[in-house]
Amino acid sequence: MLVKVEALGPGVCHEGYQSCFFRRLEDGEWRVSEERTYDPAAIYGGKA
Repeated sequence: MLVKVEALGPGVCHEGYQSCFFRRLEDGEWRVSEERTYDPAAIYGGKA
């Protein structure tokens, strides 16, 4: 099954980023490569 969707909102990643691909591998370490678009604690509760 193939589903085509249009994501709504400031981000779709549960960690608060535009997408789940917010890290990149640099010098053998994963580094965050973009800013958060929303505060997941405000949506899901608890600490971010």
